[in-house]
Amino acid sequence: SLSGYSLAVPFYWNMAPNYDMTITPIYFSKRGVQLGDLFRYLTPKSEGFIRAAILPNDRAFEQFQDNAPAKYASTDPVTQAQLRRLEQASPTRKSISWKNDTIFNEHWFGGVDYSYVSDDYYLRDFHSGINEYDKNQLLQQANIIYKSQHWNFIGRAQSYETLHPIDQSTQFQNQYSRYPQLILNVAYPEQCGGFDYFANNELTHFNFQSNPGQTTKSPIGNRINLQPGISRPFEWPYFYFDPRIQFAMTKYDLGDVANGEPKMPTRTLPIFDISSGLYFDRSVRLFNVGFTQTLEPQFYYTYVPFRDQSQLPIFDTTLNQLTYDQLFTYNRFSGIDRISDANQIAAGITTRFIDEQSGFEKVRAGIGQIYYFQNRRVTLCSPTTGCIETGDPNANLRNKSPLSGIIKYNVNPVWGADAASIWNPFTNELDNQTFTVHYQPDTNRLINFGYTFVRNGDTYPGGKIDKFSNNLSQIDASIEWPITRDWSSVGKWTQNLNRHNFQNLLIGVQYEGCCWAMRMLVGKEFTQYNQNNTPEYNSEFYLQFVLKGLGNLGPDPTSLLVRNISGYQSTFGRDY
Repeated sequence: SLSGYSLAVPFYWNMAPNYDMTITPIYFSKRGVQLGDLFRYLTPKSEGFIRAAILPNDRAFEQFQDNAPAKYASTDPVTQAQLRRLEQASPTRKSISWKNDTIFNEHWFGGVDYSYVSDDYYLRDFHSGINEYDKNQLLQQANIIYKSQHWNFIGRAQSYETLHPIDQSTQFQNQYSRYPQLILNVAYPEQCGGFDYFANNELTHFNFQSNPGQTTKSPIGNRINLQPGISRPFEWPYFYFDPRIQFAMTKYDLGDVANGEPKMPTRTLPIFDISSGLYFDRSVRLFNVGFTQTLEPQFYYTYVPFRDQSQLPIFDTTLNQLTYDQLFTYNRFSGIDRISDANQIAAGITTRFIDEQSGFEKVRAGIGQIYYFQNRRVTLCSPTTGCIETGDPNANLRNKSPLSGIIKYNVNPVWGADAASIWNPFTNELDNQTFTVHYQPDTNRLINFGYTFVRNGDTYPGGKIDKFSNNLSQIDASIEWPITRDWSSVGKWTQNLNRHNFQNLLIGVQYEGCCWAMRMLVGKEFTQYNQNNTPEYNSEFYLQFVLKGLGNLGPDPTSLLVRNISGYQSTFGRDY
């Protein structure tokens, strides 16, 4: 529906036993001819691929550019900036992706994960094999890693290419680039007296490219964080007690700050926490089966004094979503730019039922909550970004957190179900809920069903907060099942219950013979909500042949299946 009918004629070149190339001209009836190339290599120390494509003078894109000024005329500076980007974009569409992993020796490793596209609409128009880190965010990263018994080092250069389509209701923000980012972690456990010594250290330079229409500058600069710590674990078969203290020492050297704001702010504060828990078990019989039932209370106390951090920038920090595991961490923020003040205790209890004969875990259930002894004063606010926290505006004034619960029930090794919920006792409503059922008796048979609910997880311009229309409510079902000995089927369906539209639909059949295989897939994939909040889709049809031992013809939708169907393992066209 976006590119018209297409015909691909790939040419495979077996250049050497350890590297090859696939050159694929593709004719699009609405666009023209695209030339794609995939080069794969394997050496004693490295493996990877380079994928590139170019389509000169894309006719459909030129038409989109010509119609855009009239369709998207606006006085909004962001829309105007996006329109200029569209008008200045070249009709020659290009992309490149490079993925590499290298093992230098037993301690040193390296990697590259780089993706680039020529314009904001490339991913909408083409299935390019580009690794999309997040919606409209393309990762561009190189790593060098050192690992030993006590020392771990990461050297990283990282940035993102952020796409800004004018025809999408959601605006995507540029991310800070980090080059270099130097991380050194040290750990010496079980030293003299039973003490554990550790340190987490980081030095990063942050840079920023302004968003379209952005009129204010965002701070840039360097951040160094030194965080040594010491702990003394005590462990018995029925009880553990692990007190720990850390010191976080952070300093910034900033540029492009607002007038009157400090250019070299610092933060120093201690972090004290205690992890403890008990373990009980007993033998029980249920339905004439012997089980070991465990009861595992867990307590986690945290004390972090308040430090005013409102003058610090926000480079790579967000507010973590509350989960059961998140109850037992000292910082409710990710990243280093904010460390939450805390005087609180988290209490949770987990129980498990374990088959006494097989050791198979039948049931695992847990519930927990945080009790606060003081209000939280550290927030995600800064002079340049303002306050970017969302959710309950009074959450930092509550004396306890929402109640978090999880349950996992394994009917048998092939049937299983799990659920997780966040219950807000102040509103008497569920904030989050997930439920999944998974059935997989073997690699060729599987059934998945899931439901997801997130309060205010599907907001849109003009919507009212705390109304049902803003809550994400979504069901998901997928299946892979044989029809006969040689024929099998696959399908997936995802439905947005609040907006009354499906997210994607995929139906396919495949044939596997002794010497050849064929697969047909038909689908509609959600791409975006337009400016009128109407869903838009891309229709897809794949026809794939494999002559076993020779390779396949046509676009490979395997990555689409693996990404969308949990547990799917493609054996299509393999001669083993």
